[in-house]
Amino acid sequence: MLSSIQDLALFVQVAELRSFVMTGQRMGISASAVGKRISRLEARLQVSLFKRTTRSITLTAEGQHLLERALGLLQELDSIQDELGAGMTQAKGKIRISLPPISDVFLDYFAQFNSLYPEIELELDYSDTLVDIINDDFDFALRTGAAGDGAIKAIQSLPLGSFRRIMVASDAYLARHGIPRGIDDLSRHKCLHYRSPNTGKVEAWHLGDEDEMKLPASLVCNSLEARKHFALKGLGIAYLPDISIAMELRERRLTPILPQFNSRDIQLSVLWPRRKRETARHKAFIDFCGGIHLNDALNPN
Repeated sequence: MLSSIQDLALFVQVAELRSFVMTGQRMGISASAVGKRISRLEARLQVSLFKRTTRSITLTAEGQHLLERALGLLQELDSIQDELGAGMTQAKGKIRISLPPISDVFLDYFAQFNSLYPEIELELDYSDTLVDIINDDFDFALRTGAAGDGAIKAIQSLPLGSFRRIMVASDAYLARHGIPRGIDDLSRHKCLHYRSPNTGKVEAWHLGDEDEMKLPASLVCNSLEARKHFALKGLGIAYLPDISIAMELRERRLTPILPQFNSRDIQLSVLWPRRKRETARHKAFIDFCGGIHLNDALNPN
């Protein structure tokens, strides 16, 4: 394919200069080499492109037709090359990101990024279902777990910080049902549970150093937003990532319960496929993520 394009470019030069010698001088090759490549192109196309005499070279009808098409094709190739080159040096184009539902805390960050790079289009795909970053065609993914996941050769990662899952309820719920004083009290409360779309199982609560606790369920769903909503409405105790309820905690619309039993720290990282060379838009996003600190969301002041 490349040799065909190069032969087309050479053909255009011969058609414009009407001379193998002058074309060879411009291209840095011999006149005989020019003639051989034109003959090769004619053999491939099975037509004569030039009428050759000892004094002149003129285009045949087929050669004129090819010239018109070749000029358009080569201009389009130049345009594509310019666009691709701009993508490597200018921060523009689309970035597709997979995020877990806990990532609403990043909306302000994404708004900042959009203001800094208005020519970059962000496509955010929220899902609790695990995706294959490479085969599902994502540029980046936010994922819980240690950044060591990036040890996989095809994946790179950057830690953004850590969060904890905590138990919360509204003051209205606690006024009706009382405040739990210990883990054993939870068995007498209404608990809002989460069913994982990956396992199909209701997730147990990991409280403090406890491996897991199975508590009675008054409501089960596969939505973080639904559990937060029902907790705010006073329907029960929810076990939620602190970064997803930072505003509700600051405004005291949700009250932490038994904070000594918060989960261990859970790391959140941005992952991306390892590339031979990062485009300007990818590099801009990676550099921007380097300035994100999850604690800023929990303690904005």
